[in-house]
Amino acid sequence: MNARPPAIELYRVTKRFGTVRAVDALDLAVQTGEFFTLLGPSGCGKTTVLRLIAGLERPDEGEIRIAGRPVAFPDRGVFVPAAKRRVGMVFQNFALWPHMTVAENVAFGLQARGVPLQEREILVRQALSLLRLEDLGERFPHEVSGGQQQRVALARALVTQPQVLLMDEPLSNLDANLRAAMRTELKRLHQESGATTVYVTHDQTEALTLSDRIAVMRNGRVVQVGTPEEVYRQPATLFVATFVASPNLDLLQGVVQAEPRPGIRAGPFFLPGRASAPPGLRVVVAVRPEGWRLTPDGVPLVVEQVQFTGPDLLVVGRADAHVFQIRVPGDLQVRPGSRLSVVPDTLRINVFDASTEVAMDFVPDDSRGVPDASVGGVRP
Repeated sequence: MNARPPAIELYRVTKRFGTVRAVDALDLAVQTGEFFTLLGPSGCGKTTVLRLIAGLERPDEGEIRIAGRPVAFPDRGVFVPAAKRRVGMVFQNFALWPHMTVAENVAFGLQARGVPLQEREILVRQALSLLRLEDLGERFPHEVSGGQQQRVALARALVTQPQVLLMDEPLSNLDANLRAAMRTELKRLHQESGATTVYVTHDQTEALTLSDRIAVMRNGRVVQVGTPEEVYRQPATLFVATFVASPNLDLLQGVVQAEPRPGIRAGPFFLPGRASAPPGLRVVVAVRPEGWRLTPDGVPLVVEQVQFTGPDLLVVGRADAHVFQIRVPGDLQVRPGSRLSVVPDTLRINVFDASTEVAMDFVPDDSRGVPDASVGGVRP
């Protein structure tokens, strides 16, 4: 028995706007029932990819398939219009009809498709129940909150039972508390509905908390596809590491050495271990705020700022010319002017070739680095 094809497939898809390649020979596959996120900075092409899948844009080259069926293939003159793709879309703005009730807004797509009234009413009730809007059907959009309006837009997209649900930064117009609440709602909705979902955002928190897999985009191309854990802990490039980071990570310029002990000299630290690179290669070592260890024999750090974040503190400190951001326990008594002693946790760092910015393997000998003898400390 053959396995089902992916819900969405893009093969070498290119889209140009004038001389600009908004999407550049992109290959992508989204599995059935998956919550798949396109993550990247403004202008990277993620919304254009969504519009190509929806049928709101035509590709210049390549092929797009939905459930194994070609919906766009310029070389063969194939283009299925958006209305015939069984795709639901939710946009940044809720785009609700102000003169219609919540129930009428949800029913609008069904009515346009000619669904009989009795069936329409059943489907609308089911959609309102799924989105926890069953008591708001007779209200008008201005009579419900922003989060409820967003749920109405989701109900309207889901009620037509699309093969694919596409969402373009749907939470960006909500305040911080509503965004957090809606992330929980979106996660629940996906678990209950099982809808294949493609979600566009520039917000790494949304991507990490919602997704089954993430595609990080840059300049019209996908630079890494992986689970949230893979993208966060094993970034394929320096760009991915720095983009999927909040707060920013620390970057140490380093060099690979073989003698007298294999490892990497990076800033004021020596990181014992074996790198998949020849001695003398210049590298960049990325350390996230949670990737530091406090230890009595580390590099001395003078605290410049302390930011309370709830369960922990974000400490900004200086060691000579280097400024680091370090997460420490929230009950640690530390204030500006305090002194800490730190080393990188070598099990939690990422190492990149400085010239190509591509990730390279590093197998540490120990779980922590040590101060580099060249800046005064223990000799590696």
